[in-house]
Amino acid sequence: LYLLAGIGMARPTRPGVRTFALATLAASLAVHVLFIVVWRYRIPFWDPVLLLYAAPGGLKILGR
Repeated sequence: LYLLAGIGMARPTRPGVRTFALATLAASLAVHVLFIVVWRYRIPFWDPVLLLYAAPGGLKILGR
């Protein structure tokens, strides 16, 4: 598949196809890397268990 994509990008039939394909590939790889980092280190804002404990803890700190 990668070989065929490389051949297709070497001789695109329309002028903007190569730029669009490379931009789409770069964007999807960037989103993929961000998702992997978030999933691996589990940012606290996304972890429901931490949110369940952090909300009352934050309210106690604020004195409410």
